[in-house]
Amino acid sequence: MHARATASTPPAARVIRRLLPGERDLLPGHFLRLSAEDRHLRFGGRTGEDRVRAYCARLDRPLSLVLGYFVDGVPRGVGELKPITGTLPPAAELAVSVEAP
Repeated sequence: MHARATASTPPAARVIRRLLPGERDLLPGHFLRLSAEDRHLRFGGRTGEDRVRAYCARLDRPLSLVLGYFVDGVPRGVGELKPITGTLPPAAELAVSVEAP
């Protein structure tokens, strides 16, 4: 069973912070725990396990910012800010996903 944040979850067990380079392997689990509808909304279409894993493997771009909402050390929400290259003025894409309780 996975831990979920509730009103009774101690604040020390809930943390929002930047994902460290060595934590990239935590992301597929988060994306795969999303409901089919939420994953469709997050990725803009049907996204199976192979596509999720391939996406996560490419995420260590130095310009991307990936934040995680951790509950007991498990990412339950992820925010990604990525620059869109070749645009003037400069632009970025923001994507957010949060697991349902």
